[in-house]
Amino acid sequence: MDDTATLAASGLVIQLPEADSADWHWWRLDDGRIGDEGFGDPPAADGRVLALVPSARCPVRIEPRPDLPRAQAQAAARLRAEARPQPGALVPHAVAAAQGDALLVAVTDRASMDGWLARLAAKGFEYR
Repeated sequence: MDDTATLAASGLVIQLPEADSADWHWWRLDDGRIGDEGFGDPPAADGRVLALVPSARCPVRIEPRPDLPRAQAQAAARLRAEARPQPGALVPHAVAAAQGDALLVAVTDRASMDGWLARLAAKGFEYR
């Protein structure tokens, strides 16, 4: 079973709020079902953690997938997205995932991404 399937079965999901001062929404997945959930500080994780960033600050575009191996198509899409000029001279941060014949490309600014990672680290959730 891959990591994605493992998280779908069990783990901790954290939804980061749009405002830095707002509470986090979190819930546990146990055997594919939502278990405990709440607002505020999430409990300690005993497995995988998925952090969801605010969709208003990280829009997702759907692009056609080029005729390349999956990893190369994803890397090329991420590099293209990061090379595009951003409003307000923001430095972009992008991720890409392949889904069938499409690429899903999410772009936010690097300062926001760094801030979210710092907030997660302050609560004991380290990115690896």
